[in-house]
Amino acid sequence: MGIYGLWETIEAVADTRSLMSVCIDELARLGRKPVLGVDASGFMDYAVTACIGQGPCARNATPRFFYSQPTINPEMAIVLKLCIQLLGLPAETLFVFDGTVTPRQPHTTAKTQEITRLTKALAEAFGYMLHDAPADAEAELAYLNVENMVDIVFAVDCGVVVFGAKLIVRSTDIRNRDAVQVYRRKDIEAMGLPLAGLPAFALISGGSHDQKGLPFFCMPMGLDIARAELGHRLSHLAGTGKLAEELPAWRASIMDWLSRYRYVDINQVPHDFPHLDIAMAYAAPVTSRMSGGVVLLLNMFDLKRVVTLCRAMFTPSAVARSPADALHQTFCILVEKFDLALWQGLYVHDLLRSATASATLPRNSFTRVERVEYYSRIDRRVAFVRFQRARVHALLQQVLIDMQQGPGLIVDGVPPPVPQIVEFGIPIEIFEFAATGRITQDTSIIPRSPWVAAAVRLYNPFAERMST
Repeated sequence: MGIYGLWETIEAVADTRSLMSVCIDELARLGRKPVLGVDASGFMDYAVTACIGQGPCARNATPRFFYSQPTINPEMAIVLKLCIQLLGLPAETLFVFDGTVTPRQPHTTAKTQEITRLTKALAEAFGYMLHDAPADAEAELAYLNVENMVDIVFAVDCGVVVFGAKLIVRSTDIRNRDAVQVYRRKDIEAMGLPLAGLPAFALISGGSHDQKGLPFFCMPMGLDIARAELGHRLSHLAGTGKLAEELPAWRASIMDWLSRYRYVDINQVPHDFPHLDIAMAYAAPVTSRMSGGVVLLLNMFDLKRVVTLCRAMFTPSAVARSPADALHQTFCILVEKFDLALWQGLYVHDLLRSATASATLPRNSFTRVERVEYYSRIDRRVAFVRFQRARVHALLQQVLIDMQQGPGLIVDGVPPPVPQIVEFGIPIEIFEFAATGRITQDTSIIPRSPWVAAAVRLYNPFAERMST
């Protein structure tokens, strides 16, 4: 639910950071993996509008930016990229979807319903939690954040600000979801925008619930009403259940308040302003609080299911010349779609899972790294994990082969793995938390966990190259 002008208004208190650093800070503060709540419906809308050349940053959001070749099902290619990027974060991810009564529902088509179905299936295969909000996903995320069931809200639209979310991250570059702007409710209130006044701000500025707002709206007017007692009264009436009976009186008060502006023509105010349903949607949104709360269920990453879904979404439906050709084509497509980021994310996912889960859980074969190197820099501590690309290719090949029901010679369609050493950087705090269950600044700590045996002496800046 976008509110016109709100992002620009609060931009002064935004802190530009990486999403990884925000999650690490919460990991250190909470002593557990934070829950990252994602406005899934908002991201799906963003992907759809980007692929048809609409919306902000549409040119840079197209799948051609992410992949070297044109792709079928481009909306899901963007969703897949988001899922892969989130996998490498030290957080539990929750995808929240719109309910049945939202401003976005009138625009629902068979295509968007199919995208929703595929997004849910893909997110579940990645091990993310799923939740259907009773109404606005943004309102539900803000409620979960206030109740400490979600620690970080990853938003597209600014409705979460109006609904009172405490810690919000907003991606400003669809090409790199790790670059975010961070907003905290306490900072927004400190700049003179109290939470109680934001529903009134949304009413007169316009948004998803009411595209028009007031025709003569300007930002100083919105700030004035958000800070005035009149704006706070709207939230108070909605919270006490008296908004329906007091709304005519509130309208009279705001008409008198608007008449003080010289450039305002009162006759331009719509006769039905403010509409009760719209006022309630901003000031008292429908959330799971009204139905007794939420139960969130953890899922596990399922590589076979991820491969199955991606094969169905991105492999051309045309029949290949032979089963071997089909297997080769699928393998090449998935190698490009997954890239190195999937394996990096899965390595982090398994590393942190080992700190809390049973040791009997199966370990992915590619996590046998070649060596770990540590570099100490002024701004960050990073461990560079190296492994053979052949191992991840062999793992992917085996999954594809196991999915085949034809003869064994289909293996001939898979190209031999490339014996190439690749590396990726992981913040040292993730290793530390996996080994000790906490994050400190003491570089003399030596991890003892078997999972980080490759990182023994990792915290010593003068450590030599360690081989596993």
